[in-house]
Amino acid sequence: MRVLDGLAAPDLDQLQLELVLILALHEEAERLAAE
Repeated sequence: MRVLDGLAAPDLDQLQLELVLILALHEEAERLAAE
């Protein structure tokens, strides 16, 4: 996780938010594909 070393706290918050959104979209896509 060396990429995160240079990021400030606000950037980390934004990154975490984006990761959560990506994970949610990924799970939704998998659920739709399973149907």
